[in-house]
Amino acid sequence: MEENGQLRVDQFLRVDGCEDIYAIGDCCNTKDFKLAYAAGEQAKRVVSNLVQRANGKAEQPWVEGEHLCTSFYTLLEFSRFLSPATRVP
Repeated sequence: MEENGQLRVDQFLRVDGCEDIYAIGDCCNTKDFKLAYAAGEQAKRVVSNLVQRANGKAEQPWVEGEHLCTSFYTLLEFSRFLSPATRVP
């Protein structure tokens, strides 16, 4: 565990020292934005990797920032609902 309380994960989002326990979202120490969108994308990768493992295939690593562009555009889209003073131009 990190000093800030986040769980240390490997490249497959497995909790450090645990083969079958995964962490996604705010509780893990990835450098991704701590947004529900990023957690959802991490969850998709974990589920995909569980299926891969069950079928004897190689897992795909989580690449930090892989969904950054999509996340940025999601934020821009979300900004339409903010007040004009806080809206992203």
